[in-house]
Amino acid sequence: MEIRCAWDASYSVGDEELDRQHRRMFDLVNALPERLEPDLVRQLTFFLLRHAAEHFSAEEERMKVIAYPRLDEHRGLHDALVAEVGRYLQQRFDNDDEVAAFKAFVNRWVTEHILVHDMDYFRFELELRRQGRNRWAMQCGGERRACAPGPLAVKALDDQELARL
Repeated sequence: MEIRCAWDASYSVGDEELDRQHRRMFDLVNALPERLEPDLVRQLTFFLLRHAAEHFSAEEERMKVIAYPRLDEHRGLHDALVAEVGRYLQQRFDNDDEVAAFKAFVNRWVTEHILVHDMDYFRFELELRRQGRNRWAMQCGGERRACAPGPLAVKALDDQELARL
């Protein structure tokens, strides 16, 4: 059975840049093979970790700016994923079942994290806006874009690079 992250509107957090980053994470998870191809698994996992680290940093910065009360908890979830994926990278994938289990773990983590934890943050931000207390606007003189995190510092794989793997 093929394991895939299927993007749909339920995963949208209402922010174009973060949605784009989330879709890229889906692409990387979907590119992971389910059969024993250790070099490919490791290469794609490194790309996934690199992208996740940049995404997590941007997301946490936004949470900090609006004083999201569960920032430390959210950061802990990010750190736990990176640590767990790091443990997977240190093990030797010996069979298809281990590779499929790893892909299922990452798939489950990404989808649940967005639907539960990221949505909680975005509901918090929407409530601030609704109440007219948008700290993005307050701290940025009304210009949210000027203060939002810039593009990823590390270039994510583009579709052509993914296709070559």
